[in-house]
Amino acid sequence: MGMLKILAPGKSEQARAQTRGKLFEELMATVLRHHGYTIDKIANVNYAGMELDIEGKATVAGTPLYAECKCHDTEIDSTKLQAFIGKYTPLWLKDKRCVGLFVAIPGINSHAKGYYLTHFKEGKEMTVRLLEEDAVLAALFKTNEVLPPDVLSKKIDGQIGKAGDWVLLFTDRGFFWIQYVIPVGETLANSFAIFDHNGDIISDKSAVEHLVTLYTDLGGLRLVTQVSGQAPFGLPTGHEPEEIIEVRGSSSCFEYHFPASPEFFVGRNAALMEIDSFVEAVVKKKTSSRGILFQANSGWGKSSLVLATVQRLQEQGHFAVAIDSRSASSPQFILRVAERVLQMYLGKSIPISGFEGATKALLEVGQKLDDSGKIMLIFLDQFENLFLLPDALRQIRGLFLKLCDCQSNLALGFSWKTDIIGSTNEFPYQLRDSISGSCKCLGLETFSEAETNALLDKLEKELRARIRKDLRFMLSEFSQGYPWLLKKLCAHVKAQREAGASQSEIADGLLNVEELFKEDLQGLSPEEDDALRQIAKAAPVSVSELGEKFKPEVVSSLINRRLIVRIGSKYDIYWDIFRDYLNTGRIPVQENYILRIQPGTVIKVMKPLLQENGSLAIPVLRQKAGLSEKSFYNVIRHMKLLGLVSLDDGRVKPREDFSPRAPLDVQLRAWLRNKLQKNRLVFQIAEKLGLKENLNLGEVAEILRESNPYISATDKTWRTYARTFADWMDSADLAIFERNSGIILPYEPGTEVKDRVPRERRGGLTIPIVQYTPIETAAIRIVEALQENRTISWAGMKKSTVRKALASLEDLGFVVRKAKTIQVLPLCQQFATNPEQRPTLFADQALKLTSFAAFIGILNDNNHKGSPFSTLSQEITKRLNANWTRGTSETNAKIMLDWARHAKLAPGAFAINKKGPRKTSGAQAKFHFDGQT
Repeated sequence: MGMLKILAPGKSEQARAQTRGKLFEELMATVLRHHGYTIDKIANVNYAGMELDIEGKATVAGTPLYAECKCHDTEIDSTKLQAFIGKYTPLWLKDKRCVGLFVAIPGINSHAKGYYLTHFKEGKEMTVRLLEEDAVLAALFKTNEVLPPDVLSKKIDGQIGKAGDWVLLFTDRGFFWIQYVIPVGETLANSFAIFDHNGDIISDKSAVEHLVTLYTDLGGLRLVTQVSGQAPFGLPTGHEPEEIIEVRGSSSCFEYHFPASPEFFVGRNAALMEIDSFVEAVVKKKTSSRGILFQANSGWGKSSLVLATVQRLQEQGHFAVAIDSRSASSPQFILRVAERVLQMYLGKSIPISGFEGATKALLEVGQKLDDSGKIMLIFLDQFENLFLLPDALRQIRGLFLKLCDCQSNLALGFSWKTDIIGSTNEFPYQLRDSISGSCKCLGLETFSEAETNALLDKLEKELRARIRKDLRFMLSEFSQGYPWLLKKLCAHVKAQREAGASQSEIADGLLNVEELFKEDLQGLSPEEDDALRQIAKAAPVSVSELGEKFKPEVVSSLINRRLIVRIGSKYDIYWDIFRDYLNTGRIPVQENYILRIQPGTVIKVMKPLLQENGSLAIPVLRQKAGLSEKSFYNVIRHMKLLGLVSLDDGRVKPREDFSPRAPLDVQLRAWLRNKLQKNRLVFQIAEKLGLKENLNLGEVAEILRESNPYISATDKTWRTYARTFADWMDSADLAIFERNSGIILPYEPGTEVKDRVPRERRGGLTIPIVQYTPIETAAIRIVEALQENRTISWAGMKKSTVRKALASLEDLGFVVRKAKTIQVLPLCQQFATNPEQRPTLFADQALKLTSFAAFIGILNDNNHKGSPFSTLSQEITKRLNANWTRGTSETNAKIMLDWARHAKLAPGAFAINKKGPRKTSGAQAKFHFDGQT
C-alpha cells in the first residue's frame, strides 16, 4: 500500500505552493504522454491548489481531449466531479469524439465514485475516464521513471524487519521512495528507509535532512541507513516516540486534579441521550457521520463526559476507549493509537505497516462490527493539543474522513475546548473545521440547578451531614454553574471540615476564586514556584526536557502535590484552567455573588472603622455600628466579598488605601465602581442597560434569575435582590436608580456628574430666570466635580438659586439634566475652564433664546433714546406677547440686562452699570443702569 506526494521547498507557503504546482504540471504531462495524449494548451491553472484544466488530443487518432487534474490532501467529492462534467459537456456537444479525463489524487470519495459508476463507467456516448492515485502511479512505473514498489520491498533484509507502506515523493530534486519498515520483534512501522528513483538507498545527511524537512510525516520515525545486516537507527527530527495513555479519572468524588470517574459523574443526561441516539444512527446506517465532538470551555466537564460515555458504551456491549491527546508529539501519534486500540480489541498485536495499513486494519474491524450491531468508538480527549501539531492533525483528519466515507461501524470521538486563541496564520482552522463539520457536535452548558444540587448531595454524603442552607446557597452562587469551580469549592469545604472548621465558619470565610488558586501555591519554595510557572509556559513538556532543567526532587515535589501530572512521556499542569492562571495571573470567570444588604449599612460599619485609623476587635466594631450579631456577620461577609475589609485574629481591618482624612463616600465610590464591574451579575445588568434606555426592577430581576439557573428563589426575592443591586450600582456611579419609580437609567462617567437637586419644571416660553453670576458659579462647580469624579458641592448657594442656575445652563445648551445626573456638554467644559472665552460663549448660546434675542433687539432700538426702564420692560412684554404683571416684567428685564452686560451685548450706555441718580436733559427721569428709576 502506498501513496504519491508532491513536495517542494520555498521561503514562504506561497513560494512552496507555486513550485509544487509546476511539479504537478510536469507530472501530469508525463502521465498524459503515457496514455497517448499531447497537450495543446493549459486552459486554467491553480498552482496553489494543484489544479489544472488541460486541452489536448490523442497522438495517433487526433481525437480531442479535455482533462481536469487535481491533487489534494483528501479525496475529492462529487461536486468537483460534477463541475468537471458541466465544463466537459459543451465540448462534447461540439465534437462527440471528445474524451473527458478526470485525474484525482489521491482519488474520489464514495459519493463521487457512485456518481461516476452510475453515469459514465459504462457510458456508450460520452467518453469519461477516471484516473486515481493508483492509476497515476502505475503510469509512472510503466514509463520507467521510477522502479516499482515491489522491487524496493525486497531490498529490506529480514534481519532488519519487514517492509510496510511506501510513499513516492516527487520533489524539486526528482523522485524518491520512502519505504516504511516494521523492525524485527515489533508490530508498528516506526522506521523508514529512503531510496532514489533507481532503488539505491540514501544515507547522505544533507539529502536526508532535505527530504525529512519536506515530508514532515517522517517526524518521530527512525532512519534505516542500510537495508541488510544489523542496521543503525537514528532520530532525524528529535521527536520522542509517543506513549499512548488512556484518560485517567479521579479516585475520589472531589479530587479535582483529574476528571470525574464514571462512579462520581453527575448530570449531563441530555448529552448522554444524544450519544445513545448517535450510536443507534451509526449502527442502523442512518447517518453518514462517524464522529462525535464535545465542545465547551475549559473545566466544563468534557473529559468527565468522555469517561462516562466510554463506560456507558462498554456496558451496552460496544467497544470504546478514551485516549489522552496530550501525549501526541509527531504525525505517528495516530499510528500508535491504532496499534494500541487494535491490540486491546483483538487481544493480540497485529502488524501496522504505516498510515495506509493502520487505516485498512481499522476499517476491517469496523466492517466486522457491522454484523454484530456494535460499534468501536475511539475518543481523542484534550484534542486541542493537536491543533499545535498540524502534521499529526492532518493524518487524523485523513483517517476520520475515510471512516465517514466507508460507513463502517467505527467512529472517532473528539473533545476540545472552545476558549482557545490562535493566530490566523498558524492555527489550523481548516483542518479543525473539516473534522467538526463531519461530526455530531455536542456543546456543553454550565450546570443547571438540578446538576448543581446533585453534586452538592454527593458532598453531603462525603461529609456525612446535611449542608447548612446558607453554605449550600453560597456554593451554588459562587460556582456560577461551572462544574470545575463547584468541584473545587466542594473540595475546599471538605478539606476545611476535615481540618475541624464548622460549616458556619466555612460560610463566613468562603474564599473567592483567585484565593482558591492561591491555596494550591501555599507552601511552595521559591524554586518549586519558579519550576511550576516555567512548566506552565511550555506544558505539555517532555520528561527528558524537564529533567534537564530542574532538580529531580523539585519535580517530585510538584508531582506529589499533584500540581503537575504525567501523561506518558510528558508532564502537564493538573488543570488547564490552573495553567492559564499561572501564565496570565487571571481567573477565567468573573466574580459572582448576590448583594443582599444596602450600601448605607456598609457605610455604617466603615465609619467607626476608619475613625480608629486601624483595626477594631469584632465586638467593639459591632457595638459601634449598632448591629445585632447575625446582621453584623452578614455585613462583614459582604464587605469581604467587596474587598473592603479583612479579618485577622478576631479583628476587622479596612483596606490600607482607605484614609480617615478623605471623604468616605468618595473613597467608597471609586473602589466600588472598579470592584462591582468585575461582578458577573452587575456586568450583565450594565450590558443590558447599554442596549436600552432604562430597565425596570422586573427586568433586572429576570436578568438575575436567568444568570443563576442553579439558584431557586421566589419572584418577590428576585425583585428584592434587583432593588439591592440597583442601589449598589447607583452608589458606585454605574447607573442611576430612581427609587420611587423603580427605574434604572444609564450613567456615563466622564460626561455626567451626580446631582440630586430637584429639577426645575418649566413650560412655555424660555425666559432667563436668574442672573449671570450663579450660572457661571454652577458651571464651574459642575466641571470641577466631573474632573475630580465626585458629587457637586453647592455650599453657599440657596437651593432655589441652584435650581434656577441648572435650568438656565440647560436652556443655554451647556448641560443636559437627567434623573439625578447632569450630562456635561463640551461647551460647558470650555466655558468653565476658559474665563477669557466666557462672554463670547455665553452670548452665542444666550442669543439662541427667543426672549433674550428680542430683548437685545429692544436695547439696540432704544440705545439712542435713553428710554426709561419701564419702557424696556413694557416693550419686552409686548414683543413676547407675555401676560406678565408689572413686577414680573421688570424682574425679567433686569435679569436679561444683566445677561446682556456679561455677554458684552448691551449697547452704549446700557453697557455701564452705575448706581445712584443722574441728571437728564428732559424733565422725565431716565433709566438708571442699575435698573432703578
